[in-house]
Amino acid sequence: LNKPKDKKTKEKEIRPLGPPSFVRQNPNFAPKFPSFAGPPFHPSPTRQRLPLTCPPFPVTTFTERTLNLTSPTRPSTPSQTPPLALTPACSLSPSLGLNSRAKPPSPLPIPAAIMPSSTIDESKFDSIPDAIEAFRNGEFLVVLDDPSRENEADLIIAAEALTTGQMAFMIRHSSGYVCAPLAPEILDRLALPPMVATNEDPRGTAYAVSVDAADALVTTGISAHDRALTCRVLADPAAQASDLRRPGHVLPLRARAGGVRERRGHTEAAVDFCRLAGKKEAAAICELVDDGRAVEGRAVHEEAGMMRGEQCVEFAKRFGLKVCTIADLVAYLEKTEGKLAVNGSS
Repeated sequence: LNKPKDKKTKEKEIRPLGPPSFVRQNPNFAPKFPSFAGPPFHPSPTRQRLPLTCPPFPVTTFTERTLNLTSPTRPSTPSQTPPLALTPACSLSPSLGLNSRAKPPSPLPIPAAIMPSSTIDESKFDSIPDAIEAFRNGEFLVVLDDPSRENEADLIIAAEALTTGQMAFMIRHSSGYVCAPLAPEILDRLALPPMVATNEDPRGTAYAVSVDAADALVTTGISAHDRALTCRVLADPAAQASDLRRPGHVLPLRARAGGVRERRGHTEAAVDFCRLAGKKEAAAICELVDDGRAVEGRAVHEEAGMMRGEQCVEFAKRFGLKVCTIADLVAYLEKTEGKLAVNGSS
């Protein structure tokens, strides 16, 4: 049974705890740790029924702090419209501070030096018939894809008569990752399966197993001589699967049967140019790169990357090469051969 509460017994008063006993007993402790010896020690503000207060602190936006747009010290003349006022940490206003739902600052503009050019004067491009004629004569083409795709250019040449000197030029002025676009029937005849069972390439480039020519003249397979010979074997209609070693240093690519009208890639553009020029439907391609700037006394190049837009046009003019776009090739084929049904048109 609960005993009645003694009216004479006073309820214990809840008082704030003072500094710990070890602080009071050690006079040398307080100067080193004033926070313990100063204000009362509150193990539980809620239990002590004391108001929770916090000192004010300045709040700045993430963009200003990250991009160093504001000085770390308070300016001598305060701005008329400060980005955020000094707000107590524990009583942030809904319209200020960390809980603010104000419109975020607009993103900073990208410097023009690194923004790829998406518009090039049409007069700087060669016509598709002129490009086909140059390709028929064994010359390189500089072919750009759509600005919304990669905005890059590939060196493209027919594989059937590719020389060591031309392969050396391609390796020198490109990424060196030489690929060989082929018509589907060529890959089937040479028994070149896909490189992987599941293609995870974001552009859907259909890589096949890499190869070298199984020829006594081929040594390591990486030289310009060896890779040019491998490309010629791939283009040879009499070549068989036994004429190639796997793996190797040339990467065959399976082109779509519909060409650029089915997929607007450099793989399909290369095979379409071979067909239009009366060549075997096997080519060699490689991406143009920007070597950047050499650093004196160091084995590095700074600001290296891909050639894009105007850079590709300037490269073509420098070496007297024809330059065109995949978009122009698509328009030419749709005008001369019609549209493909796979694209939803007759």
